[in-house]
Amino acid sequence: MAATLLIVDDDANIVDGLKDILEEAGYRVRSAASGEQALARFEETVPAAVILDYHLPDMTGLALAERLRARSKDVALLLMTGMSTADLAGAPGRDAVDNILVKPVEPPSLLQFLHQAVTRLPPP
Repeated sequence: MAATLLIVDDDANIVDGLKDILEEAGYRVRSAASGEQALARFEETVPAAVILDYHLPDMTGLALAERLRARSKDVALLLMTGMSTADLAGAPGRDAVDNILVKPVEPPSLLQFLHQAVTRLPPP
């Protein structure tokens, strides 16, 4: 059974590109264009991992990560950002994410993180 992932990004081109890569790698992919939409999708089906953009229309990716983490300690949370990881070191919500990838995200780095995250999940 393929793991379900949630991509949260308001840029349709990024979502489409990530979906292509992830579906080709065997994942089921859902998407959301805002934090609120992501929370609703998360309630419908808790994914194995969530890929979050930092800049969302209604909240930051870190604020969303805190809310998702409160709902599930097991979900893997990956933040994508154009900022350096040093810029986010003390940011509120930083501890809620498992990893940060700086854009442009290289597919091998993304797939490696997701593989590790999905294989560490407890069985259903």
